[in-house]
Amino acid sequence: LRQLNLGKKQSTDSILKRSKKYVVTDPSGVQSEITNLNNFCKLNGLNQGAMSAIARGKTKQHKGWKCLKVGS
Repeated sequence: LRQLNLGKKQSTDSILKRSKKYVVTDPSGVQSEITNLNNFCKLNGLNQGAMSAIARGKTKQHKGWKCLKVGS
């Protein structure tokens, strides 16, 4: 089964179903609720691993951005 799906693009719906919600605060202090941290980081030139570490409480900020996971 894995071999059949190897190399196929995932649909937007399947990606959004697995995506978590976050509240991000930009360097100027404006908060936004986002879905899909990976896509958000790509669009804003941020490191997804660093933002995820902020959400887990391992670090405080990345390039002035802060992040908090919403829900469980």
